[in-house]
Amino acid sequence: HNPTHPKGGYKKLKLRALGQPRQLHRWHEKLRQPHFYGTATKILKTEKNFLLAVLPATYLVDFTKLKRLAKAKKISLAREEDMCKLFPDIEPGAMPPLGPLFGLPVFVDKTLSEKSEIVFNAGTHMELLKIRYKDFEKINKPVVGSFGKHV
Repeated sequence: HNPTHPKGGYKKLKLRALGQPRQLHRWHEKLRQPHFYGTATKILKTEKNFLLAVLPATYLVDFTKLKRLAKAKKISLAREEDMCKLFPDIEPGAMPPLGPLFGLPVFVDKTLSEKSEIVFNAGTHMELLKIRYKDFEKINKPVVGSFGKHV
């Protein structure tokens, strides 16, 4: 199984420069297509541990719903200094939603589980990964639930 093959696994998508408006516009148009979706990965802290919350890029976390789903008493966004300690090689704001790489549980908003492909940052703001959702699910074994709210 070749993970870079378009029929399975993931495909790395490289962006030349984020400062080129035409290129960004093309990516935004592509990410609006119904078969694949851009994601946001949020690093959250509970009273017990950290976790990754993955939701559509146009959504915000509903902390009450996620707290219930995670069976946590408290939940908040991780502080920047925590993120820098936990993920020293990851650019701030470019966290890939690959919990097993970091020993973290992954929570996915139900909206993403209905997509055939998702796109996410690959640890930098210059690279994206596109992956079939079912392959993403095999890697992460996420808890899926409704905790995002569209903005």
